[in-house]
Amino acid sequence: MQINGKTVLLVNGKATRVCGRQFNRALKRGQVDVRLPTGEAVAPSKGLAWGAVAQSIRAGKKVLASVK
Repeated sequence: MQINGKTVLLVNGKATRVCGRQFNRALKRGQVDVRLPTGEAVAPSKGLAWGAVAQSIRAGKKVLASVK
């Protein structure tokens, strides 16, 4: 699955986009539980952390993620 700036995800139970308000708050707190709207857990591929994913999205790139 590809994640871009318009992909809607659930972060700690609240709907947001990558780099959205809830996503950024969770990153600052270090408590990131990312899921698809269907409830499946999502993890960034290639050993990236969610902070690195956010930097790539801000740069206009797409990032691959795996569904657990």
